[in-house]
Amino acid sequence: MLWGVIIGVVLGVGYILPGEYAHSILTTETDKEKPAQQLEKNSPTLLFCGEEFNEQLAAGRGNLRTIEKYNIIDFGLAENNKPEVLQNKVAEICEKQENYGEKRKGNSPIIWLKNIDKITNPELENELVKIIDPSQNTNLGKQQVEREFYEGKIKIEEIIDLSQFTLVATTSTSNPQLSKKITDKLKPIESIFNKYH
Repeated sequence: MLWGVIIGVVLGVGYILPGEYAHSILTTETDKEKPAQQLEKNSPTLLFCGEEFNEQLAAGRGNLRTIEKYNIIDFGLAENNKPEVLQNKVAEICEKQENYGEKRKGNSPIIWLKNIDKITNPELENELVKIIDPSQNTNLGKQQVEREFYEGKIKIEEIIDLSQFTLVATTSTSNPQLSKKITDKLKPIESIFNKYH
């Protein structure tokens, strides 16, 4: 009976803890960020390795509920494995009024780059490096957008700038094979289970 209770507790903690850990780390890292207007430089992209992080982030814990709805780019989907598709998705995210409003309030909207280990196209990998590299992602081109102001909607030209976003990358495996040019631009967040295994 006692062994049954112990096994049940261990299994329960093993199921719940990875998600809580992912959420806790992501919340801690995003809370460290200064308001968007005060950012002097872009922060590194956070890297969470393992399917458990994908599952828990997709479950929408806490303030992450809007990620899947608005700002997710999943490289596990075949249609997302072209550089021009990635460019268009990033432009769409920057154009969204919800993200613009969050940045104006001093918040840092999140872009989730899911399953980056599934990228097989070298051109797409180069495009991803531009997005996750703080020295390159402040000017990814220009686009015409319609913004809502007190006077009404106005079309303006904006620079595609990811410096005010928090970028989160995840992989589908705990030990992904990522190129050095990608890993050099990421801040790995190690699972507590890997750390003390």
